[in-house]
Amino acid sequence: MRRAILRLEDVGPGGPFGTAESLLKLQAIADYLHSENVPFHVSVIPRYINPSIGYDKSIGDDSDPFILSFNRMIKYLQRQGGSIGMHGYTHQYDESISAVGHEFYHPRLPANCPPDDPKEACLNKEDFENSYASSRMRKGLDLFAKAGIMVDWMSTPHYYASPSQRSIIESWSGILFEDHPQKASKTVFLQDNDYPFYRGVVYVPTPLSYLQGPDFDSDIKRICNEAEGYSPDQLAAFYYHPFRELPFIQISQSNGVTSIDYDDNSYLKKLIRGFKAQGFTFMSLLDQLSFVPSLRKTDFFSGSENIVLTGDINNDGKAELIIREESTGNWYGTTFDIQSVLNRHCAGSSTQLLLANWGKEKHLVPLVGDFNGDGFDDVVLWNPVNGNWQVALSHGTQFYPDRGNGDNLWLKHWGIGKQWKPLVGDFDGDGQDDVILWDCQKGEWHVALSNGQGFIPSQQSWINLWGVGRSWTASVGDFNGDGKDDLIIWSRQYGEWRIALSDGRKFTRSNLPSLQSWTQRTDWYPGSQWELLVGDVDGDGLDDLLIVNGARGEWRVARSTGYDFIPLDRTFSPWSAGDDMQPLVGDFNGNGKVSLCARHFQLRNGTIDLAISVLGKREES
Repeated sequence: MRRAILRLEDVGPGGPFGTAESLLKLQAIADYLHSENVPFHVSVIPRYINPSIGYDKSIGDDSDPFILSFNRMIKYLQRQGGSIGMHGYTHQYDESISAVGHEFYHPRLPANCPPDDPKEACLNKEDFENSYASSRMRKGLDLFAKAGIMVDWMSTPHYYASPSQRSIIESWSGILFEDHPQKASKTVFLQDNDYPFYRGVVYVPTPLSYLQGPDFDSDIKRICNEAEGYSPDQLAAFYYHPFRELPFIQISQSNGVTSIDYDDNSYLKKLIRGFKAQGFTFMSLLDQLSFVPSLRKTDFFSGSENIVLTGDINNDGKAELIIREESTGNWYGTTFDIQSVLNRHCAGSSTQLLLANWGKEKHLVPLVGDFNGDGFDDVVLWNPVNGNWQVALSHGTQFYPDRGNGDNLWLKHWGIGKQWKPLVGDFDGDGQDDVILWDCQKGEWHVALSNGQGFIPSQQSWINLWGVGRSWTASVGDFNGDGKDDLIIWSRQYGEWRIALSDGRKFTRSNLPSLQSWTQRTDWYPGSQWELLVGDVDGDGLDDLLIVNGARGEWRVARSTGYDFIPLDRTFSPWSAGDDMQPLVGDFNGNGKVSLCARHFQLRNGTIDLAISVLGKREES
């Protein structure tokens, strides 16, 4: 498929769009694009200033009737398939006019030049907070939040900022819809830069540029001719200033009825026809991505001895990090407040003590699950020395060790020895997570079902002679969406995948035709450092697969169809690469999709980086 991306540039609450008539024409543009099945993007300037006439209005002026109309129109554009981005705060400085002036420092500006920020603002928290670039980002995002308009991306006015200001902008937005300042590209570019306040940023370029004039028909021909040479893996992306479309739209009133006459020979319509004639399909920017780098947290439980897990411990629909501090036996929970994909710097986090002096012994194995079915994820400790299982139940803000049958155990003398490998899942679909032990020497899988107060072990293996040998890696997930968790095993050595589906009493083998060659690639050599993770990355209710090479920062996804797995053709890479990287997944922003979490136990005294899933539900072919 040949892909095109359209962005409508410089839309703000003033200037060309400062009247009710111009907003109605903007609506006509959106209706036309919607009728043509063309997703589009709108770069919005949240505050429009024209000092020469004393004009200054922002989308946060909720007592201004025009602003209310403007904001309603922006939300209408979203409903018609528009993705909204922040195009600076005012797109100007001093006496310059919005959409004309520069907002960030440029060394060759003769007048109205914005100030630069020092390099220290990229390194020191106080300098960062007080920097000019941070103030512009913060003010702009605050206006969008006040107006109730969700923004998906950011584009820098005129694509220009000083190196230090660009780093500050990147720390606020993990996705920039613009050309990379040093790398000309026709494809999405993920830059895995490690800065104190962020890790990684995605650049989506616009290599076809825009209609510059004055001969706009020649510009249209130039853009279409350049696009003709684009391959399916390249993005034929361009932007268009919609004020140039306004003369082609005529509005008339007759007997109280508004009529709109939209000239078929407008510049935008010619562009759309030209691209479609070449077989291009217009796409959304977010459809080109799988994940967007988000929040970073440093000084976070450094050292490999501290264990980090994920689970929803407070029943808020979002995953938290659960930390077991081995030296003290203390357990902590870290919550995240991620309001949008774009605004990662304002995403807050907090850590609190959940339980003290419990499970301090090194040989105890911690696992997470909702073992009593109350919606709060709990913790279980398995002791492979004596086969005892202890549970601490979550009450939202604290864990409380449960007394079980009066002996502080939910199960005892079950699973003695290091040959067993424990996993957690709801295998009978009753809403209470169970535990399973896998003996990889014999290929046996023994389940202990939860009754909310203890684990009841099965009398026999739920599946036999399956997953024999230490070359297999196992995980759990509901891959067919029936409410019961299933098993998947993967051989790193041979790239072989096998699945066993649960019917609530046993596991039954199933085939995975699409996955058999997924990891049989020449660059995925036997013995490589890949790890298997499971989670619903696209929000369709089916758990998907992720394999991660931490050293290379490579994240690959295969999405479940309910009967097979289809590998995603794009890789999220490189992101958060490092030899000390531990990959995790969890729905940290509550959008129904698991996000990525990269933990580095050495970097910056312990680091957590998140990347939010923007994958849509898989379309049936």
